[in-house]
Amino acid sequence: MNRQRPTCRFGVIRHAETVWNSEKRIQGQQDSPLTPRGELQADRWGWALQSFRWDRILSSDAGRAMATVGRINAHLKLPVALDPRLRELDWGRWTAKTIAQLRAEEADLVAVQERAGWDFHPPGGESRRSQLERCRQALLEAAGAWPGQTILVVAHGGIIRSLA
Repeated sequence: MNRQRPTCRFGVIRHAETVWNSEKRIQGQQDSPLTPRGELQADRWGWALQSFRWDRILSSDAGRAMATVGRINAHLKLPVALDPRLRELDWGRWTAKTIAQLRAEEADLVAVQERAGWDFHPPGGESRRSQLERCRQALLEAAGAWPGQTILVVAHGGIIRSLA
């Protein structure tokens, strides 16, 4: 008899606004604190997410994601698991720069990378394809570990874009 495992469901959200987000800086795997607006966002999300059934939270281990989880989980009170595979893309030497700076300093390389699609690979960083594979593995393992559960995933914009 072939028994199927219960389906695991994921709800995926991006961390709240950080200082570098407000400055339009590329964070990659570096961190900056939540802004007061970001703290308020996370508090409001925690309140709103109470209307759904969640079994646990799975989060990137980046400080901004964990700060978001802390504020959300003040409302939800769920077990939390951290997974470094849910970190943002490693942007290498482009980390901490703005897109405007990159276009001014390395316009030709930026243009080549923008056309690369899944093979986008910032100098000294990682490709979008490798980011997709590591986050995909994290979610597949979570589904295997917690079959039938509904998991809130707190991650990063690049992770969400790669999964879409």
